[in-house]
Amino acid sequence: GTVDDVTCRAGNSPLDNFMGASAEAVSAQVLRDSDARRAADALKAAKEDWQWAMDKLGKPGLELAAAALTASIDLYEATEETAYRDAAVRLAAVVTDCQQVGKTGWKVPLEGFFYSATSKQRIQHYSHRGHEQAPIVGLVRLCRALPSHADFGKWDGAIRRYVDYYKTITRFTEPYGMLPAGVYDLQESDRPEYRDQVKQGIALSEQYFLRRFPVWFDFRGNCGTVLSQTKGLAAAGRYLKDQAILDLCQRQLQWNLGLNPFSQSLMYGEGYDFAPQYSAMSGDMVGSLPVGIETHFDRDTPYYPPDNCYNYKEVWVHPSSRWLYVLCDLYPKPE
Repeated sequence: GTVDDVTCRAGNSPLDNFMGASAEAVSAQVLRDSDARRAADALKAAKEDWQWAMDKLGKPGLELAAAALTASIDLYEATEETAYRDAAVRLAAVVTDCQQVGKTGWKVPLEGFFYSATSKQRIQHYSHRGHEQAPIVGLVRLCRALPSHADFGKWDGAIRRYVDYYKTITRFTEPYGMLPAGVYDLQESDRPEYRDQVKQGIALSEQYFLRRFPVWFDFRGNCGTVLSQTKGLAAAGRYLKDQAILDLCQRQLQWNLGLNPFSQSLMYGEGYDFAPQYSAMSGDMVGSLPVGIETHFDRDTPYYPPDNCYNYKEVWVHPSSRWLYVLCDLYPKPE
């Protein structure tokens, strides 16, 4: 009967079900030898969640198709059932159809970035909790699982274009090498705040601009976006055995630990000059990451005030989880 008795409405979201199915399918594999009963329960839940999501899949855009692709591969590896393999192949076609193939006619010709749907009307970008890793992680997993498939060249080519895209645009954030937020379309929104921020980026044409930091509004801080981009590149770099891209991923970790314009570690308890973080009930936690470095109003330059205030210094789960996710590729177990 007090304010801490929080309740949430249960939902049936395809995206949440696919992410749940992935976690459950991986859990089933991890627990198989040590806790067979719990592993069986996890696999049963994964199959149910995957099916509920597929029943509502419809015509998915990039984000949903990428989550579905990963969940399908996770279930295929857990069960070796061809239905999951075939679904992954179908979903990969949606993912690759969302990518820019062929160089644009801009001042800096680019390809390899993704649109939010196969119609290619809106470029995919995130401002807070990024999921940009999902398409590339899914394609890398598929290439490893099905190297003899007829569509392997499409999947492999999409990964290579994505890597080359970031190698090209990261030169605009030197000497730090922070991964830029990406390309924005000035005509995507009529909101004055949106257009004013886009125009602060690097002009690629009269319509398209490259932003170092996301276009954002209430939620400001780029730990979650940079680390999700880093995870996709780390998976690709490990797959391609591309040391240059793996080194670039290391620079993103360094950005968070002090190789930034403020010479300040963002991770509490690690490095130099780390600051208290906004954690209303838990207090400061060693290893926690905040929402991250933001920008001042409409600008496209880094800004990190000393105040301990939401939300740039607020502790969220997703930056730390993305950090651990990246380490899986940069420091893998010996095969």
